[in-house]
Amino acid sequence: MEALAALGVAAAAVQFFDFAFKAIDDIIEACQPIIRRLGRIFGELHVIRTKGIDYDPELLIEQPDKEKDRSKIKEIVYLPLQAMREIWRKPEIESLLENLNQLQSQLTLRILYHLSRVTSESNQEQRTHFDGLTQNYSDIIEVLTVSEQKLASVEKQSQYLKLAMDQSECRAMARDEKIIAALLTLRNGDTRLVKADDSFSGEYDKTTPKSIMTLKESRRSDTAEAHIGDFSQVFDKVLSCLFFRQIMDREETLSEAHQNTYDWIFCDPEAEEKPWSPFIQWLERGTGCYWISGKAGSGKSTLMKYVYHDRRTRAALRKWAGNQANLTSASFFFWNLGTNLQKSQDGLLRSILYDTLVQRPYLMSAIMPELLRTAANMPDSHILSEPNHAELLRWFRKLLHHSSPSSRFFFMIDGLDEFDGDHQEIINLIISSARNPNVKFLVSSRPIPACVDAFSMCPTLQLHDLTHDDIQKYVEDLLQDSFKKRHTLEMPQLVEEVVEKACGVFLWVVLVARSLLTGLRNYDNVQELRERLDELPSDLKDLYAHMLQQVPQQYRRGASELFQTVILATNVQTSEFRLSPLQLHFAFQDRELLLQTPIQQISHEEMTRRTDEIDGRLRSRSMGLLEVRLLSRAKTNRFAPGPVKIHSIEFIHKTAVEFLQTKEVWDEIIGDTQGSSFDAAGSLFRSCVYMCKIRSTDDVLQLEDSFVWAMMDRAVEYATIAENSEHPITSNEIEDLDKVMTHHWKSATKCLCSTNLRFPTDGHWTNGYSFVPTSPLTGKLSEANKPLSLDSLLVYHGLSTAMNGRAQHGTKDYSSSLLRDAVEYLFQKPQSRSAQDTLHIQWHRAKVCSVLLNWGADPNAGPSPKPWKRMLEYATTVLENKTQFHRDFLSKDFAYLYSNLLISFITHSADVNATVLWTGTKSFSTEFNRSSALSIIDELFSSTTVGAAVHNPFDDAPLYTAPTEISQFHKYITRLLIERGAVKEDNTAKPSHVDVLDATRNNSQAEILPAKGKDPRKRLSRLRRLGSSIRSSLKLS
Repeated sequence: MEALAALGVAAAAVQFFDFAFKAIDDIIEACQPIIRRLGRIFGELHVIRTKGIDYDPELLIEQPDKEKDRSKIKEIVYLPLQAMREIWRKPEIESLLENLNQLQSQLTLRILYHLSRVTSESNQEQRTHFDGLTQNYSDIIEVLTVSEQKLASVEKQSQYLKLAMDQSECRAMARDEKIIAALLTLRNGDTRLVKADDSFSGEYDKTTPKSIMTLKESRRSDTAEAHIGDFSQVFDKVLSCLFFRQIMDREETLSEAHQNTYDWIFCDPEAEEKPWSPFIQWLERGTGCYWISGKAGSGKSTLMKYVYHDRRTRAALRKWAGNQANLTSASFFFWNLGTNLQKSQDGLLRSILYDTLVQRPYLMSAIMPELLRTAANMPDSHILSEPNHAELLRWFRKLLHHSSPSSRFFFMIDGLDEFDGDHQEIINLIISSARNPNVKFLVSSRPIPACVDAFSMCPTLQLHDLTHDDIQKYVEDLLQDSFKKRHTLEMPQLVEEVVEKACGVFLWVVLVARSLLTGLRNYDNVQELRERLDELPSDLKDLYAHMLQQVPQQYRRGASELFQTVILATNVQTSEFRLSPLQLHFAFQDRELLLQTPIQQISHEEMTRRTDEIDGRLRSRSMGLLEVRLLSRAKTNRFAPGPVKIHSIEFIHKTAVEFLQTKEVWDEIIGDTQGSSFDAAGSLFRSCVYMCKIRSTDDVLQLEDSFVWAMMDRAVEYATIAENSEHPITSNEIEDLDKVMTHHWKSATKCLCSTNLRFPTDGHWTNGYSFVPTSPLTGKLSEANKPLSLDSLLVYHGLSTAMNGRAQHGTKDYSSSLLRDAVEYLFQKPQSRSAQDTLHIQWHRAKVCSVLLNWGADPNAGPSPKPWKRMLEYATTVLENKTQFHRDFLSKDFAYLYSNLLISFITHSADVNATVLWTGTKSFSTEFNRSSALSIIDELFSSTTVGAAVHNPFDDAPLYTAPTEISQFHKYITRLLIERGAVKEDNTAKPSHVDVLDATRNNSQAEILPAKGKDPRKRLSRLRRLGSSIRSSLKLS
């Protein structure tokens, strides 16, 4: 019997058992309410019917054999119960379940044994079905299968099980239970893939039910477990792990190509007399990479979007792949103005893997078997953590390894020059991947040196040399209506002048055409239009500078505020929660007015008035660099419907942002608001709160898609940024946000999240973070000490100003709990932050620790890790590179704020004789000893020799002597410790095993993030309690 045929039998049999268990459960559960209802009726009738005889309604259920206790119940009531009692005797039910479970267990064991034998004795033909099987493996402890055409009824399952028993190779069974792929886990931890020949090619059938089966040994060697699940649930978990909210942002913000432009790319270049490598020919027969190069603003991204979605591209690729079923396409648009995932290799790999698996779900068993196993074995309420870079790279390489003439891949990557990192790294990945004859890449970029060196020998085109006719058509279409009324004869000549001056830069033409339209509306004559055209520089950057110079002096401050606000919002607000015109309007409202604004909706007319007002201010102050766009969002997350239409404030092009952020220009923009109370982060914080105040309440809060929740999340992020300004967010403003969120939280009857969890809205609204561990901005707040509160949020984000302004409240235990969180956050690096931003956040988190100590928090309280001991443990980790710690101290880096925080802890009654585990200063030591606080701190700030940990007699490095500032601090802190009773002697007694585990604990994020809810693994626990064999019925011996 071959491996897949055996698994076909197993899948059908396990489904039979699973159906039987569920059927029995369903019948029992359906009967219980009926029986209890009858019991209640009997209880109400017993006075009349039994003439006062004592009667327990539960007796019918729990003691069905005591006939004498119900001897006087009327026969008309007793007979139905007698029949039910005869049919559903508890021992018989248990016996049936025991028999089914033992049969399932024995079948699973035999299948595992059979597969081990097959893999050990496999001949050359069988080895072609195995992925990388090069040695003898005789121990398979787990099998995970993905199958199609799940059997639908007990009768049909029984019929085919009988047929399977009579046919040794089980071919008939395989026709109805097709095993797509099986993942074998060996006792040594390795995994091997067994798959059907056509598993990963052909079109994916979304209509046929899919199941995923797990067979594995239990802890007892004579038993095994089997479980059938829905493949779609596992599939969604894996896709959600790869998906990120901004995955489509860049593509969706791109304008559509102007009508009848770019069609030339599908034509023969010789026929068109234009110099480019034949694109359609490369799609149909070419290999490797095709490079679209062009100047900034020449329309590369618009062309890439146009090409990727054009039916002619699909038709040509089908010729290359053989047919549509054998082709898989994926795309990614780099964006250096977006989030880290939008401009990194991780974002590229996640997007490509996501697009690929949506089209070829079965490939996950080949390219990410460990993730598939994890997803299949976890409870439904749990989610997978985000993958790391090494995992993504490994999965991508496995994906390419599984390409073939019957399974080909086409990848389109736009904007390589916008990659935030070493361009050579991403180029090398593409070039090496494109050597595979079944994989091809369409890429675009500016002609940066790295791309020129890598792609100059590939098929290519220079876009700015090829868009003359496209630009001409765009200008003619845009100006045609205005010119028809006047200057009809002069139009062709003026259009040609625009085209020639554009030098192939489409964006320049867009800006110039707007200026000409303004002139036409002002009734300029042809000469004045030409003068207007001559005034505009042909270089894009010079054009931006010219536009800024046109801003009237009285509007310069307003323009500066707009540019600062929109640039910051572009970095924080993404996806469907981008900066809207209404929110931008609220950003410029008076600070005190926010606190006075009631929580209530505004009328549609009022909303329109405010939107029109900000639209006019944009036109008069940004000079066309900012505009309102109507964007279409395909989806907000993996589970949300689409499309969604939103209005968003956008820069006309990314080159406009690049220009504004050049040092000279940005300094000038900042200078226009210097000395005022304006702060972009504070303004955007208040605009988020405004948006929450005017929003109607929801009966159900879907947290990942809730507008109010998203605005709150961004408001706190803006408050974090504002903490570094001269005008940080005050406690009153934070408490106003708390009031608004409490209003929405209490108005909802329940909350939902994408893990399908439902939970009540009792408690504080921050408890929502307990169920949304993947918040893009709030990170690991879900892991804070419970219950969560407003202070939990402030502590996490280091909002020390607001914390300091809040009156001391809560018990000492409450403050101590917050301090434990604050110290843990202090040593966590914030996600996706620059070094400077990270230091700012750590600085404010240290200030939060001081605030909590002033509130009366006990630095020695709580379960491990206690705050003070955690501070000492950190000191032991930096002792290995003490000279770097001293340098950071002198440069006022994290070491400096940590050192000063040590003083705060000591002066607030930290246990000066506390001990922690430490290996000492001897290099390569693995023996832990307990060391006192005084010993560790004395060693940390004392002078030392460079390289003293590993002495090299040939090293001429000079002795390192701590500077005076560090020496003085050293004397001060050691004297402070001694004055408070610290002793230096170490306790060299061997630490306990628990102590060592605590000292070496790993604070990294777990792979699976648990959420609340019923654990479906309880079914397996129940199955393990069942037993007894009816193996002879299937003749598996």
